[in-house]
Amino acid sequence: MVISVSVPHDRLKLGTLKADEFECPCYCKADNAAAAAAGNPTRDPLKTDGDTPVGVYSARVGGIELPEHSYGPHQVIHLTAEAGPALVAHRSGLAVHGGQLSTEGRLRPTHGCIRVHDESQAELIERMLAWGGTGRLELSESD
Repeated sequence: MVISVSVPHDRLKLGTLKADEFECPCYCKADNAAAAAAGNPTRDPLKTDGDTPVGVYSARVGGIELPEHSYGPHQVIHLTAEAGPALVAHRSGLAVHGGQLSTEGRLRPTHGCIRVHDESQAELIERMLAWGGTGRLELSESD
C-alpha cells in the first residue's frame, strides 16, 4: 500500500493524506513550544521536534499508544525513513496517529508526526491491515 501525503510549505495549513480512494486532511506541524524547548525554535524538520520531514518512509501498523489524548484510541502507523530529507534528519519515533482536537476543534501540532482525525486513523488502519499491515508513505511539500 502506498500512502501519499502532500503538505503545504506553510505548515500552519492542513495537508492531504491519500491511500487508494481514501483521502483525509492531515497536520504535519510541530508544536512551537516543544520545538523551542528542544533548541529548534524554527521547527526545522531536520532537527528534533521539528515539522514532519518530507521524504519516503516505510510504514507499519503498530499498537495502541498512550496517552490516548495524544495518539487517539486506534493503532498508530510507525514510520521509518528510507529516502530524502527524512533519511538525513535521523528522526525516530515518527508515526501517523489521531488524538484529541484543540479547543477550537482543529488537529493539534505534534512532535513531528502526522496527525489525522481519529475516524480517519481507524479507516486508514483497516485499509493497511487489508494490505498486510505494511506499506510505503511518500511525503511531499507543495506551494
